[in-house]
Amino acid sequence: MLYGILFFFFQAEDGIRDAQESRGLGDVYKRQGINAEYMGHNWPTFQIGKLLVKEGPVMSEVTVIDFKIIGQGGHGSEPERARDPLQPAIDIHVAFRDYVKGYKQKGIQFACTLPVLKSGQIYNVIPDYVEMSGTLRTFDNKFTKEFVEGLESLAKGICQKYNCELQHNFNTVYPAIINRKAEADHIKRLAQEFFGVEKTLSDPLPFYASEDFSYYLIEKPGAFFFLGSGKQDNDGMLHNPRFNFNDELIESASKFWLRVV
Repeated sequence: MLYGILFFFFQAEDGIRDAQESRGLGDVYKRQGINAEYMGHNWPTFQIGKLLVKEGPVMSEVTVIDFKIIGQGGHGSEPERARDPLQPAIDIHVAFRDYVKGYKQKGIQFACTLPVLKSGQIYNVIPDYVEMSGTLRTFDNKFTKEFVEGLESLAKGICQKYNCELQHNFNTVYPAIINRKAEADHIKRLAQEFFGVEKTLSDPLPFYASEDFSYYLIEKPGAFFFLGSGKQDNDGMLHNPRFNFNDELIESASKFWLRVV
């Protein structure tokens, strides 16, 4: 017999808009007397029948990095009359790799990439500006602030060298998911009973992916766990053209959720 009140939250959309709409749930939680919360996510790179959970960080905070390097465009026949913004962009990207490497050598857990670089569209025209963007993924907001401040300083210095202007924006769109020990231990104990000790894993957590549920955990503590859904290990990942949801997960996941309740 169950005592107390159980609430189900339906996540209608996966993305930043849904995350933003989940903010301000504190009033709802307070009114309804919600004390803890749980969420599970299918994870196809682990075979069905495995569960991953641990206390502490399990998914990262994500900050979107946007740079706009402004120079002065011109014609390819007169490059001396332009201030080509592409050269500082290239130098920033090279320096960025050394900047990341320096922090990695200190043993800090994070991931940062700048995979977007947009510049010019016509072969004989030097563009006015270059756009660069990427993401920083961390488990510590203090480190995020330190990293972006240093990256901004590095990029500004390079732009000044070429008499170009730097416009920048750092937007943290998801906080990290931090599992509380009590709820994480609850999931771990149930998973060991249901799936088996050898199939209840903590490695390779934490992941550098992000999740809307982080906003819920700001309001009330809880645990986020991962249910293996692959037909074999290393099946096609989520948000991937090879991903194909494994319907065999439905029965075992439903039964496990009943144990959690």
